[in-house]
Amino acid sequence: RRYLHDQSRRQRAPAADIGSCFGRNAFLVARRALVYFSSNRSGAYEIWKTALDEPARLLQVTHGGGRGPRESMDGDRLLYTKRTDSALEIWSTGVNGGAETRLLGPIHSRRGWVPDHHGIYFIEPARRIAYYRFATGDITPIAALAKEPGVLNAGLALSPDGRWLLYSQLDRSGSDIMLVE
Repeated sequence: RRYLHDQSRRQRAPAADIGSCFGRNAFLVARRALVYFSSNRSGAYEIWKTALDEPARLLQVTHGGGRGPRESMDGDRLLYTKRTDSALEIWSTGVNGGAETRLLGPIHSRRGWVPDHHGIYFIEPARRIAYYRFATGDITPIAALAKEPGVLNAGLALSPDGRWLLYSQLDRSGSDIMLVE
């Protein structure tokens, strides 16, 4: 089950006990009291949204598949990932649905991207962080990763002022084997 915690009241919000209505990859848009999520309730994974005050009222936003929803910085577009036959790509549609447009790909992982006002930072499969500019469609290399992006959390995060880009990298991998008698 998923819940929202009302920080102003320091308690779980009653209207936000939305049970298992959410699928995976929920994304909260607090300024508009919305939640986007991906679910296979229609047979294939699609992006859905609901208002926090009406969690039972769902709107299917995509119809060609989608996961990992994120709203654009201006709130006009919904950005999300979609797996095609050959790669994982980033797509866009209106926040209430509509024509779905491929923006870029391939990318490294569902969490390996973050939008800003003018484009999208993303991790390419070749272990490089790059930037896609909405206005021109140009891709600019930003940084090469010395090692593989993190396996469990290959995500990117951008500071609110756009100055800092946080990424994870797998510096070492190993396991411990223990025999218990």
